[in-house]
Amino acid sequence: LFVYASKCKIPFEEAMEDAMSYLVQFDSITKREDNHFTEDDIKAASKAYHDNACKFPIKKIEALTLFRIDSPSRRNGRKRSEHIKFMNLIRDNLKYADRDWREGNGRKPEREKVQAWRIEHPDSTNKSECARDLGLDRKTVRKWWNA
Repeated sequence: LFVYASKCKIPFEEAMEDAMSYLVQFDSITKREDNHFTEDDIKAASKAYHDNACKFPIKKIEALTLFRIDSPSRRNGRKRSEHIKFMNLIRDNLKYADRDWREGNGRKPEREKVQAWRIEHPDSTNKSECARDLGLDRKTVRKWWNA
């Protein structure tokens, strides 16, 4: 209860009040006389509200409590593979109908800068000097050195 309350951003006081309201009900299902459900059990469980409870997986909560939790899915009930196909269809046909969605994205190659520097310094074989002059990483200069 406390883990799920933490996940749903329910105030601690409200979660504690709800837990206390179940005290009699949970105690009534006690099978062994030496293991009654008490307020101490609720207080111990309440620590989960603050102890990274939001990282506790919903599937684990379901397994421990035997309750089915219908969490809102950002995929509107579709399986991941179906959702990806659907979203790709929307992306390709609606938002970028007149052009390729990849067009203009990403960093432009630094090939032209490196080639221009090599033309200006025809006798130089010093890639580090080129990298310093252009403000590029040496690996980038090596990549485009003979391009």
